[in-house]
Amino acid sequence: MSAKTVGFDRELKLKWLDATADLLLEGLTGKDILARLNAILDGELSDGGTRGAKGKTITVLLHIWVKVPDIAKPLRNDAINLLHRPDTNRLILHWGLCLATYPFFAFVAGTIGRLAKLQGAFSSIHVQRRAKEQYGERETVSRAVNRIIQSLRDWKVIKENSEERIFEIEKPLPVKNSLLTGWLIESALISTGNKSALLKAVTHSPALFPFDIALPDSRMLEESNRLELFHHGLDEVISLPRISF
Repeated sequence: MSAKTVGFDRELKLKWLDATADLLLEGLTGKDILARLNAILDGELSDGGTRGAKGKTITVLLHIWVKVPDIAKPLRNDAINLLHRPDTNRLILHWGLCLATYPFFAFVAGTIGRLAKLQGAFSSIHVQRRAKEQYGERETVSRAVNRIIQSLRDWKVIKENSEERIFEIEKPLPVKNSLLTGWLIESALISTGNKSALLKAVTHSPALFPFDIALPDSRMLEESNRLELFHHGLDEVISLPRISF
């Protein structure tokens, strides 16, 4: 059996994600965004062409915001529109697109969320162990986990106890806007590969641990043209009927 693809194996600073989103807002082509990101990251990361640290980092940034998988294109297009809203916290959009475009990121985020809920904290070793169970006993997996953890620390969704190398999650960011709530729910569904799930389970997904999401009702989700809410017994189920996996 072939090893699962890791893909997200770079430390991403929040300012680089913001820069990528801003360049997309300017209406630049992918080629132009690539050139601008090369200039922005010049001096911050070692060069060496597409195989150097800078080139690999740009590849991940482009995969999240520009060259996204087909399944995530409608989500990304909505994210561009949400960027224009003054009340939008960009971290929400970066996080949702990371979930939808990189299954490995979604797995690591979910693992961190579960460990933090059970234990109140987590270590990189515990996350690496679980990632290797799913993605193989490869050094690549360990490095990628560490770089995601470094990214999350830069994004200020986790904090480190420097003496014990133990991490804790920061206080979750409230998400009450119905547009952002629906958008995050869609990103979480795409990341799991499922067209539907219990609404409460999605809004409390471990992979969404940085956010405190207000449980939406059907009226709140009416503005979404890709989500449907229906009742199944005593439960509410959210689905993506217009998306094919």
